[in-house]
Amino acid sequence: MKSVPPTPLIAAFDAVARLRSFNRAADELCLSHSTISHRIRELEKTVGVSLFARTTRVVTLTAEGAHLHRQIKGALHTLEQAFGPHASKQSTVRVSALPSFARFRLILLYPI
Repeated sequence: MKSVPPTPLIAAFDAVARLRSFNRAADELCLSHSTISHRIRELEKTVGVSLFARTTRVVTLTAEGAHLHRQIKGALHTLEQAFGPHASKQSTVRVSALPSFARFRLILLYPI
C-alpha cells in the first residue's frame, strides 16, 4: 500500500474531476481553495504526471487524469457504500464556551 496516495489527495482529485472546479470541490469538501490546490499539486507530484489542464476559468482532465479518474471511481463508490449507512446525517453543531465568551461573542454572531 506504499504506492497508494493518502486518501485526502484522492478525495480532492475526485471532487475536482467530477465538478470541474477547484472552488466547487472546496465547497463540497468544506476546505479552502488553497487546500484543494495543494492536494492536487501533491497528488500530481506523487503520480508524476499533470492530471488537470488549468486555465483562468476552466479545469479539464488531461488524458492521464481522465484515465486515473476512471480507475478510482469504482473503488470510491465501493468505499462510499461501505461507510455510507454508518455515516452520521446529524446537522447539529454543539459549541462549548465559557458563559462570558458566549454572552458577548456567540449571541451577537448568531441572534435567535
